[in-house]
Amino acid sequence: MASARPDRQHTQEIELKLLADEDAARAAWPNAVAAGLSPAEPPVRLLTSTYFDTPGHLLRKADIALRVRRDGNRIVQTVKARASMHGGVSRATEVESVLDGAEPDLAAITDHRLRNRIEGLAAGKPLAPVFETVVRRAEAQVHDGTGTSAMLAVDDATIIAGSARASFRELEIELLSGPVSGLFGIARILLPSARPRFSRLSKAERGFLLAEAGVLEPAPEPRFARPLELSGKDTLDQALELILRECAVQISANVEAVLGQDVPEGTHQLRIGLRRLRSALALFRKAFGNVAAASLAEEARWLGQEVGRLRDLQVITTGLIPACQGVHGSTAGLDRLTGTLEEMAEQARSSLRETLESERSAAFLLDLMQYTEGHGWLLPAGERQQEKPGPRVDRYAAKSLGRRWRKVRKAARHIETLSVEQRHALRKELKKLRYAAEFFGPLFRTSRVKPFVASLKRLQDVFGEMNDTAMLEARLGELPADMQADAGVQYAAGLLVGTFRTRAEMHWHDARQLWSDLQKRRTFWS
Repeated sequence: MASARPDRQHTQEIELKLLADEDAARAAWPNAVAAGLSPAEPPVRLLTSTYFDTPGHLLRKADIALRVRRDGNRIVQTVKARASMHGGVSRATEVESVLDGAEPDLAAITDHRLRNRIEGLAAGKPLAPVFETVVRRAEAQVHDGTGTSAMLAVDDATIIAGSARASFRELEIELLSGPVSGLFGIARILLPSARPRFSRLSKAERGFLLAEAGVLEPAPEPRFARPLELSGKDTLDQALELILRECAVQISANVEAVLGQDVPEGTHQLRIGLRRLRSALALFRKAFGNVAAASLAEEARWLGQEVGRLRDLQVITTGLIPACQGVHGSTAGLDRLTGTLEEMAEQARSSLRETLESERSAAFLLDLMQYTEGHGWLLPAGERQQEKPGPRVDRYAAKSLGRRWRKVRKAARHIETLSVEQRHALRKELKKLRYAAEFFGPLFRTSRVKPFVASLKRLQDVFGEMNDTAMLEARLGELPADMQADAGVQYAAGLLVGTFRTRAEMHWHDARQLWSDLQKRRTFWS
């Protein structure tokens, strides 16, 4: 076993990781120098790292990565543990030691708990190499002039796992001092016009994936909202961070899904993520509302409208038309209508992808992550009255849910006589209440939350059918002129609208009954 000399002690590493194509990676350091972040481009040096694990990859399963890296004449062992990756921002506990040889030395790990954990997993057996990374790195400190100092590394990396080999380019901006939000300002300078591609995986995770599945990262796929791990002891600040982070990750992942695949669910989940974000910002407006939050909400609304057109056409072509055909059969006019709507959907998909690659979308994604990870809702440290913990979220949640419930009840007053516009307004209030219930639900007893949310969802589904009818009429009004003049197409369009308008009216009785059932349920926050 190699002897070791302790080098860097236990540290908490925070860095922003961005994937880049060849042109963007090549321009990163010139952009940094031109903006005054650094006086000159650093030289490129070669880093060769070997990652070790047990035969069953027990370290990886325990969220631990152990590597030995050769950097010139220097050999460094690094252990990373308790890593998290949210929208490209990586946080991990890191322990480094300088070694005399290329084999790992567990005795050199200065964090005793971490060392004991690894020794227990290894069970006295030597760790074996799993894969190797070869990185051409240009690295130096950068300073943004507003208090943030970071270590910028532009990597041209190759991972080798057995006979598998794959390459990628990555920008790592590691925080040395100053606010986390400064990392995003630096990213804007490095990638002034490119859409930020937040890295979802560390190099270690990519290496294991290459070794096990032969790919550097899984194909992008629709990302659904996930339950939050909120606690009643969390402060408002902590709760908002968790909620916004979940929204941001859902949005950024589904941007990748829409760009990388033609699966309608990606579009659907992107729209949901944007709506959840707007709902979250509105929920905390009384506590943390500011200009930045209002701007994010407006940009989310804009992007949601861009996503909405494609999603509406997908709902019509993959859901409403097949349902109508199941009842009435197909006609030549309906076939022509379907073909036209599919062409419109394809045009909308191309347009949306252009929008998602635009500078405005890029700015929105960076703004959202900067606001979330940098706690943009708080006053600067020097302007705060005190540093004591803020109010607990459970009390705020109960008041917010009560406020949402009162708005729903007001919108549902005299439900038997609501106009179409009033029904639409009620549907929106129900949706806001459901998002609030999902955000804050973990703070309350599951046995009371679950039945209330289930009743709310059933009611929403009925209102969704009514909204489908209004959406269908609006999108059919956008048909090209030749389709508007086609009698067969117009007959098919009328058949579609009539079918779903009739269905919506039939289910309106169900809505009234479901509303009565919901009113009878005890609210879980009271």
